[in-house]
Amino acid sequence: MQLFKSLLWLALPACLTAQEVQWGCQISAIRPLQDLADPEWMGTSIKPGGGLHALVDLDGGMALVPRLDYYYSSNATANLKTRADITTLGFDVNIFTGDHVGEGLYFLVGGAYCRTHFHQQVSGVQLDEWEQKAYLATGAGWQLDPHISLELRYSGTSAMNLETYSTSRKAFVRAFPVTQMLALTLMLRL
Repeated sequence: MQLFKSLLWLALPACLTAQEVQWGCQISAIRPLQDLADPEWMGTSIKPGGGLHALVDLDGGMALVPRLDYYYSSNATANLKTRADITTLGFDVNIFTGDHVGEGLYFLVGGAYCRTHFHQQVSGVQLDEWEQKAYLATGAGWQLDPHISLELRYSGTSAMNLETYSTSRKAFVRAFPVTQMLALTLMLRL
């Protein structure tokens, strides 16, 4: 985790000193996968997300994209209410198939620091868990014009945590899920 935070701080000066920086925002529709898609967590319905980013042209068809993302989900069953807030801060490297950034098809690979807050209410017992992990992302996108692109990205964290909770009524072990998502993202830039 410390290495990842160091890399993030190294990427920041490139954004601030680069001559070709485009600032923007993104709107995402995410689909939770595997553990996260369980009805106890986020369920399988499409969830909203959004954030801010900068596109830094590194020349030669490559770009560095620092980004901040936020995803929200709530889910309820007869005995269980779940809410998840996921915030990520990281960067992608976009590799365009042409010679210039901002034209046509591109592939991306990235990493981020992911902070997830799970809140569950089970039969009157409230559970709160904050989880901080590194995550990796991969995907592809299409630059529709200099200001609009569309991405399909997969992101995921490492293995789940097991936590033991005890209340005045009972004690139980709870596994918090691996955070894996598929996101369709509309990127808008100035």
